[in-house]
Amino acid sequence: MYIWCPLPKNIPSAVFAEGCLQEGLIILPGSAFGPGGEGFFRVSFITSPERLREAATRAGRVLKRLQAQAGDETRSAARRPEERKGMARA
Repeated sequence: MYIWCPLPKNIPSAVFAEGCLQEGLIILPGSAFGPGGEGFFRVSFITSPERLREAATRAGRVLKRLQAQAGDETRSAARRPEERKGMARA
């Protein structure tokens, strides 16, 4: 059995899948199934509840890290050009 899980709009499914792989999780990014799958990832439920809980914990860590990075990038892009120049010289 499989379930499709949505991702936040600013997290590409392939980036999330790569982060999960670094945590020892293998998930399929929605983009592997074509453009309509982007923004989702697929999870298999053919394992024990204990392993699913551990996988969810690890995936949650990845998602939290990616959201923090996306937030940092969004804040940086929102700065005025003169502020970015000043920061680059510092």
